[in-house]
Amino acid sequence: MNRNKGYTFLNVAGLAIGIAACLIISFYIRNELSYDDNSAIHQQNYWQKGINYSF
Repeated sequence: MNRNKGYTFLNVAGLAIGIAACLIISFYIRNELSYDDNSAIHQQNYWQKGINYSF
């Protein structure tokens, strides 16, 4: 690590960016999958092309 500080920095920075990207993607997917969970009638709702159809 002391000899190649530039490579060490690049490796640590790349690892940090990769972990951050994975966390952001997982938070986005989790948010999208739980979109209608808070609705009382979420089983009766479905979305098609941005229009909410409730039955």
